[in-house]
Amino acid sequence: MIVAALLAVVALPPARTAVGEWLRLVPGERIERGWPGSAPPPAQRPAEFAEPVPLAEAASRLRFRPALPAGRGEPEGVFVVDYGGRPLLLLQYTAFDL
Repeated sequence: MIVAALLAVVALPPARTAVGEWLRLVPGERIERGWPGSAPPPAQRPAEFAEPVPLAEAASRLRFRPALPAGRGEPEGVFVVDYGGRPLLLLQYTAFDL
């Protein structure tokens, strides 16, 4: 019985790959889901990591006037954060953040 199972693993490529991955014998990148440790980090609000600015100043930093979601009015918060040397705009509304 054990010999038959080993022969099946050696003979069938999908089985061989599955066993190799399980034993971590297959080289290459590995994607694992989940967070190291017990839980994901808590979500941050934009004010915790970005600079609050008036919408007009954000537009000048971005070098364009950002389009706002239709029917939502002015955002409650406008933030600019440096993302890889480029300014990134974050808009904060009651129901969502952009």
